[in-house]
Amino acid sequence: GIVGVIFKGVPFSNRIIGMLVQRAGIAESLWFISCLFTVELMFYIIVSTLKRNTLVSMVSFIITILGLLYMKFVNYSLPWQFEIACGVLFFFCMGYEYRIYDDKFEFIFRRKYYMLICVIYLVICAVYENNVNIHDKIYGNILVYLISSILGIYIVVYCSKLFEKSKVLSYIGNKSLVYFAFQGFLLETIRKVLLIIGFPIRYKGTLCVITVSIALPLLSIA
Repeated sequence: GIVGVIFKGVPFSNRIIGMLVQRAGIAESLWFISCLFTVELMFYIIVSTLKRNTLVSMVSFIITILGLLYMKFVNYSLPWQFEIACGVLFFFCMGYEYRIYDDKFEFIFRRKYYMLICVIYLVICAVYENNVNIHDKIYGNILVYLISSILGIYIVVYCSKLFEKSKVLSYIGNKSLVYFAFQGFLLETIRKVLLIIGFPIRYKGTLCVITVSIALPLLSIA
């Protein structure tokens, strides 16, 4: 919010209202945190009401499809990132199911399956130029988005299982929400300061590297 007021000229009152209402693209701050809160609240209600995991998964999937269709054809921003939360609810449900039945899913995390899924994922990325931006509610082809997202989650989980014995990486993983919460504010501030002191904007690649190099050690303190 502070960055928007200082560097983007957004009125302070608009930022305060945006933070309270949290509508996507309307002067909101930390949209990911509010979206995560809404997802957890929705999922808690679903689990408490339905009990059976099969029904929980089905309802979560239906809500996700409805959320994606809403954003594609209506796209009116609702309070507390509700439509975005609906669009990602099923992925949250997948994490819930995996935590409960991780021993039953263990067989799929074999090297041969990992290599196959990586190939399929790369082929999909090469064939379909599916531009996705969750915050801006851009999903391209919904079916491609769902398939590629599920495959991408599998790849991330596989890699995390390889690195789980590393204390340093595990610590960073446990604090990843802190990194995400502060990175937007910090990167934007560093970038603006570099430009103010005369860093040449035409070297965008170098600007990104320097910005991230400064942000990482600062975020490690947080």
